[in-house]
Amino acid sequence: AEVALPARLALVLEGIGAEDARRLMRDIFTHSARVLTNVRRIRLELEQEGAGRSVPALLREVSAESRLLLTLVETAELRVERVTDAQRDTFDSVAFAMGHEMRRVFAGELTRNAAGGRPRATAGLVIRACGLVENCLQQSVITLAQEFDPAVTGVDIFEDYRERRESSLALRAELGALAESVEAGAREQSLLANVSVLRHVRRFRYEHMHLLMYRDWEEFERFADALEQNYESVEAFARLLHAFSCYLTTLHGQVSLRSVLKDG
Repeated sequence: AEVALPARLALVLEGIGAEDARRLMRDIFTHSARVLTNVRRIRLELEQEGAGRSVPALLREVSAESRLLLTLVETAELRVERVTDAQRDTFDSVAFAMGHEMRRVFAGELTRNAAGGRPRATAGLVIRACGLVENCLQQSVITLAQEFDPAVTGVDIFEDYRERRESSLALRAELGALAESVEAGAREQSLLANVSVLRHVRRFRYEHMHLLMYRDWEEFERFADALEQNYESVEAFARLLHAFSCYLTTLHGQVSLRSVLKDG
C-alpha cells in the first residue's frame, strides 16, 4: 500500500538533483514510512483490550520490510552513480546502526511473536521491540535526510518527535530530582528522611515510570518494593539507597543518550 511521505521529506527529495539518488532516497523513505506505520498499528492493537489478532501478520510485514530497507541502505553505492565521500560515510554508518538494531530485534521477541506466538502474553516485550525499531528508523531517516538537506530536524519530519523529546527531557529532570532526594536521604539516615525518599519514589513510580524503557520497569519496581519493605530500618534502608543511587545514575545516563535529545 502507498504511504504518504511527510511534506518535509518530499522537499528533501525535490532538492536531490541526480535521478538515481532521488529514486533511492524515495525508496528508503517510503519503506521506512511503511515500517513505522505498521509499528504504530501494532502498538495500537496491543493497547486495545482483547485485540491483537492481526499482530503476528503485522510483525511478519515489519520484518520483511525492514530487511528490504536494510538492503537498500547497504547497497546504496551500487544504486547511485556518483557518491561523495561524506555520503558514503553516512550510508555506511546508517547501515551499521540499522543492522545492529535489526539483529537485536529480529533475533529476539519479534521473531518469536511473528512465528505465531501469543502477542497479548508478551505485549510488553513486543512494544519494547517496536520502540527499538521506531527509534532506529526515525534516527536513520533523519541522518540520511540531513546528508542532502542539513537544515532538516526530527521535529520537521515526525509528528511525535517533539512529544518524545519533551517526554525524555521531563524524564531526565525527574530522574535527576529523584537522585538528589535519594542522596539527601543517604546523608541524613533517619526515619523521617526515609519517609521523604519513599514519597518521592512513589510519586515517580506512579507518575513518571511509564516514560522509562519497558525493560527498566521491573528493576525499578524491585527497588521501590524493597524500599517500601525496609523504610523502618535505617541501616537496611541506607544499604538499599546506595544501590538505588548507582542504578539511578545509570538510568539518567541512558536517558541522556536518547537520540531525540540530540536533535532539536
